[in-house]
Amino acid sequence: MTTKVGLRELRGKLGHYMRRVRKGERVTVTEHGKDVAVIVPPEQTDEEKALWNMVKEGKAQWSGGKPQGMKKPVKVRGKPTSQIVLEERR
Repeated sequence: MTTKVGLRELRGKLGHYMRRVRKGERVTVTEHGKDVAVIVPPEQTDEEKALWNMVKEGKAQWSGGKPQGMKKPVKVRGKPTSQIVLEERR
């Protein structure tokens, strides 16, 4: 979806239009009735697309906040990774 907005209105309501862009909308900026610029959301990387597909398929969840660790972390045998890194640096 593309929205056209005059430069003066864009300056006055920049936050509003940036929220629309964040949601995936394209905003065409006009000056004296002529298109002068287009504001578009950044393209997603392959990893981002794969993660969003997992969310859509119900294989993962995200509520919009900072990712949290697992409720039940996986138990790993052996030395912690941090200790191995410190040993390798010596």
